Amino acid sequence: MPDRPPGLRLLMIGAVLIAAALLPAQALAREGPATLTLCQEDADNYPWTLTTGPGYSNHLLDRVGQQLGVRIRYVRKPWRRCLLEAQQGAVDGVMDIAWLPERETLGAYPMHKGKPDPRYRLHDDSYSLFTHIDSSLDWDGKQFSQPAPRMAAQVDYSVVSPLRALGAQVTESAKGSVDILRLVVLGNTDGAALLTREGDYQLSRHPDLARQIKRAPQPIFNPPMYLMVSHRIADQHPAWTRKLWETIASVRESAAFQRQAAPLLKP
Repeated sequence: MPDRPPGLRLLMIGAVLIAAALLPAQALAREGPATLTLCQEDADNYPWTLTTGPGYSNHLLDRVGQQLGVRIRYVRKPWRRCLLEAQQGAVDGVMDIAWLPERETLGAYPMHKGKPDPRYRLHDDSYSLFTHIDSSLDWDGKQFSQPAPRMAAQVDYSVVSPLRALGAQVTESAKGSVDILRLVVLGNTDGAALLTREGDYQLSRHPDLARQIKRAPQPIFNPPMYLMVSHRIADQHPAWTRKLWETIASVRESAAFQRQAAPLLKP
């Protein structure tokens, strides 16, 4: 058999080396599911998830899915239903969820030394105090200005436990943020603890509420928000699940994604 030209030999060697380098990634992709079904709340959580189209977290996870070769499927359900179905393994994960110790029974978080690792978050978020413009209730970053204030919060949101630890009388509501802001205007509660960006966004869309409501400048609670993966997926595909969280971190910090997300993050 005649010798191959040197240039052709080099091309063949290069092709072999590239194929070998891709083998671990391909093997890891085969370890994971073909489709990942993720639950997001069926209400606006601006700018992270929206009822009118994809939000920040959808764009981020779509890019993650492309890198891992997995189809991301989104389902919208009430928040409590998302948590229940993650625990049951009926969905593969829940988006935009803060860590609480009791939530470790619901699904898996990217943990390091017994705590969630914020490097692998979807994004940072905060909860703030919204009160009637004439209210004397305030928050200084450590405590409320009144003892045992009546506070409204969305059902099963992560701010409920910190509020109760601060002595607040918390009413959990299945209603959305706009309806809770209306409770504040009507005087049915002393204040509301809402996600800061979502509360600000709804006030910008409802001038009638904005004229009657103010927000305390210091946030009550600043939780990183994660993609919580069902225990079923995490147990069946541990290496792939770790790679999923690592890919979230790398995509989140990429210049291409930050350019895409910038319009959603404008004040």
